[in-house]
Amino acid sequence: MAPPDFTNRNLFPSFNALPAEQEGNGNPTVITTTPTTLIAQVKDDMTITKPTLILTDRDAVPFALVFEGYDREEGIKFLKSRNLKKGATVILRNGLARKVSPREDSKSGKASLRIPKGREHEVEVINGKMERVFEIVERFREAEDFSRQQQQQQEKDEEEKERARCDACGKVGGGEDGSSGLFKCTGCGVARYCSKECQVKGWTDGGHKADCKVIKGIITIWGR
Repeated sequence: MAPPDFTNRNLFPSFNALPAEQEGNGNPTVITTTPTTLIAQVKDDMTITKPTLILTDRDAVPFALVFEGYDREEGIKFLKSRNLKKGATVILRNGLARKVSPREDSKSGKASLRIPKGREHEVEVINGKMERVFEIVERFREAEDFSRQQQQQQEKDEEEKERARCDACGKVGGGEDGSSGLFKCTGCGVARYCSKECQVKGWTDGGHKADCKVIKGIITIWGR
């Protein structure tokens, strides 16, 4: 699986980019209409009556993450079992709606995400700081890009090797110096031959005398 592209703000939005939902309207907090993923870091544990964490998103915006359906003791055990502690990175999937108090907004710290009991599995945890997660994922992406480029170059080399055949006799080239061992037609630069004899044969019997001008015209218009 390819590493995620955290630069894609449509897939990895900030907290304030999530759709807002007024407190008390009875709608579910977690929705699945938009396949987004929110990434944030645990700043503080504010558990009093239910598991409540203060998180900061990628733009350093604070918000509360509240797990519904737990009392204090259950909540403390739950947070510990999931390693939800200060400094950990939290991954929230499946598209989320932020809860906003009717008279407050996220700037005052009143906005929150509330996770209904039974959907805790949608909250994933990485035991490390968010900044480091971003850095390591970027390294993975760079390594994958390099690997892809290497693969493409290898395929190109194989294709080039396959093409390195004498156009008259079909002999595969391969000089000791790493070159094809063939020489190209001085007219079009495309046809290849292993010897002067094959060049003459290709020019006369192989029809290259007529094709050479056609090939040159194609290259002039569209490039090699």
